[in-house]
Amino acid sequence: MADKIKELRACFLEKYSGSIIDDTYDDRDVKWVKKSDALLQNVLDAHKCKGDVKKGADMLNEILMFRIKYNLNDLKEEELHPELIQKKPMTWMGVDKEGRKIMHIRVSSSKKGHLIEESKKGFAFHMNEVYFEHPEQKIVLLFDFTDAGVSNMDLDLSKHIVACGNTYFPGVAGLSLNFKMSLPLEAVYKVIASWFDPNQAKITRMVTKSNIQEYINKDQLLPHMIKEAK
Repeated sequence: MADKIKELRACFLEKYSGSIIDDTYDDRDVKWVKKSDALLQNVLDAHKCKGDVKKGADMLNEILMFRIKYNLNDLKEEELHPELIQKKPMTWMGVDKEGRKIMHIRVSSSKKGHLIEESKKGFAFHMNEVYFEHPEQKIVLLFDFTDAGVSNMDLDLSKHIVACGNTYFPGVAGLSLNFKMSLPLEAVYKVIASWFDPNQAKITRMVTKSNIQEYINKDQLLPHMIKEAK
């Protein structure tokens, strides 16, 4: 596999040499591609590449262009929309049983059509907090549907989150948990799930108070996620 990584790196640097010379990318990201075997391994493992070096080179281009779009190397939390800073719809919250950091996403804090571009930027920012330095480390995405309804689901934002997982931050999630999804939301979720690649579908679980502790210890959960002893 080490040979494949070298081959992918060489393929990207040759195919997109013009973009590198023209400063289309952030130079820090080009250096990242040159030094991070973990990033390139994630790209090769991605479903859309399946080990194909040429597809991997194109995917690296997509990743670097995405990073430029959101200015991820320089973006600071205080530059996010004030409402997102205040409500904190996405926060890091403890670790799961395997020691992986948990990103808690409070679905009820979002509204369909409201601050969508700002929320996309916010999600990318939080993913980048861990991914750039440690692309080999997996995280857990915990989507908390407590008090959420159909009006809190935006398909455009959801598609962005799915794309972050399978393209822009490949291999970032080791587990994705959907906590307490109500029946009315299941129809909307079926649309979102249709965008998953097989890798994402494989790591996705529906959880409630009754079984979430199979994945996350009690002392790492928020109070409303803990089943009270009878």
